[in-house]
Amino acid sequence: MCVHGRSFRSLSDPSLYIVMLFLDSEPSLPVLMNKIAAVIPSKYETVGIQLGLTLAELQAIRPQHPSLEDHLRAFGEMFDMWRRRGSPPYTWRTLISVLRAASVGEVSLSDSLVRCISCDGPGDEVANNVQ
Repeated sequence: MCVHGRSFRSLSDPSLYIVMLFLDSEPSLPVLMNKIAAVIPSKYETVGIQLGLTLAELQAIRPQHPSLEDHLRAFGEMFDMWRRRGSPPYTWRTLISVLRAASVGEVSLSDSLVRCISCDGPGDEVANNVQ
């Protein structure tokens, strides 16, 4: 069986259970800021649209003359808006799907988030260890 490019021996493989727990858990804002926003600040609008926000909402958040710090602040507000809406679901599974979308094109970033989860267990502790 294969999940996000990772092979598992069977459905009873403990690593598969860890992956599934991770994918369905809610990411914390600090991890999102460090592992997503800081890595791909120029993809703010594309990620936001994939998360279900409108272009008007995203442009209202983003400052007119964005610096890197402004991009990070805008990402934080965007992630918080997504969390409050809950649609699409506020989970790592949703975010990994967004990163893998053709318009975002961050397959290697999504893979790096998933790759290390079987080592440390689900949740933000895992995402903190992504290189």
